[in-house]
Amino acid sequence: MFNLFTGDFSYNIPLGEVDGYPLNLAYQADPRMDQEASWVGLGWSFNPGVINREVRGFPDEFKDETIDREFNLRDNYTVGGSRSVGFPELFGIQLLDFEASAGGYYNN
Repeated sequence: MFNLFTGDFSYNIPLGEVDGYPLNLAYQADPRMDQEASWVGLGWSFNPGVINREVRGFPDEFKDETIDREFNLRDNYTVGGSRSVGFPELFGIQLLDFEASAGGYYNN
């Protein structure tokens, strides 16, 4: 198997299966100056396969064990207020068109 762009050669040799998991010996003909040989040779790699474990929640080993959880949360307080001041109308006429407001809130 050649890479048509770079001309590199790669080859994969299936060695067999162990309980349904394939064993492969692969060769990649692109050695670099700083590349060290693996235990199967320069450019060669041995792939024994992989078994992944995905745990959601607790693993099966915790079947009859108790798990203590501790949460340290402070009480949540929110304090606030606002005040607004404006000038009233007198006989339907707005004497001054001015309004001021102030407010403040605190949340721990």
